Amino acid sequence: ATPVSQYTRSANTVTIPVTIAGNDSVTIALTEEDWGQNDLPHVTKGKISTEYNEHNQLVAKSFESGTETLTLSNQNTVTVTTGQVAQPITLSKWDLSVESWTEGETPTETNKTVLQVGTIDGLKPWNKIPGLEKVSGIGRYTTTVFLDQGWEQGSGALIRLGDVVDSYQIEVNGNVVPASQINTTIDIGKYLKAGENTITVEVAST
Repeated sequence: ATPVSQYTRSANTVTIPVTIAGNDSVTIALTEEDWGQNDLPHVTKGKISTEYNEHNQLVAKSFESGTETLTLSNQNTVTVTTGQVAQPITLSKWDLSVESWTEGETPTETNKTVLQVGTIDGLKPWNKIPGLEKVSGIGRYTTTVFLDQGWEQGSGALIRLGDVVDSYQIEVNGNVVPASQINTTIDIGKYLKAGENTITVEVAST
């Protein structure tokens, strides 16, 4: 649960702008209890995305160059200027291993065998790979991405996984990233660092 960073409030209404992907959902709680967030300034007007970081600092997220103005609940205005946005990086090479699940000797047993597939081009489903068309289990796709020393810790970075069939989980440098099972575009920026980064996408499939 995270504080809502942008909303407007009148005598008996609260208005919150939200963006929800098709078939996805979001839960919003309104409460009279003090969750330690009442003193946080929030955005009342603005056209760019915002959120609070782990230190309850308000952070603006812009995906293109330009200047925008935010109005805050404390009546202050903040000008956000975004310089050149980094070019996308194509993560083309992934190492794939598949944990194959097959029936055991009894109905309550499952045999698990790890198949080392090797390096593949892109995040293709393993049932598209010869020899794995009928394998059920868990696939683990791992890649590395290098960020130069100019990378600023905490900067936003989106990864777009595309269509994922069945369920998935993503780890960045050993950290499990909270991710919707519907929207497969995820902000992994705060888990990245300058230098080498390891990204693992784990997909379970029948």
